Formats: sequence, C-alpha cells, structure tokens
Amino acid sequence: MTNEEDAFVIVQLEDPKNLGYHYTEESEQRRPIALFKALLSARDDKLFR
Repeated sequence: MTNEEDAFVIVQLEDPKNLGYHYTEESEQRRPIALFKALLSARDDKLFR
C-alpha cells in the first residue's frame, strides 16, 4: 500500500435469497448484496473505532 492507494476493501457479492432477503421490486431481483469482509489500510486514521 502506498499514500496514493492506501485502502482496499474486500467485498463478497451474495445472492439475496441465500441471506433470506427478497426484494419487493421485480426489477431488483437479480441485484446481489455486498457483504463487506475486510478493510485494509496503511493508515492508522482509517481504522474503525
């Protein structure tokens, strides 16, 4: 990691049905849900507290 690229996020896209969620709009049925798995950063001020 560098000062220019100091944060990376690891995201898993999951089928809403696997999480027990059902969209109410038919047009959104195929939209995945993003599960944020990790935040990596070289900077201490980016940490969650």
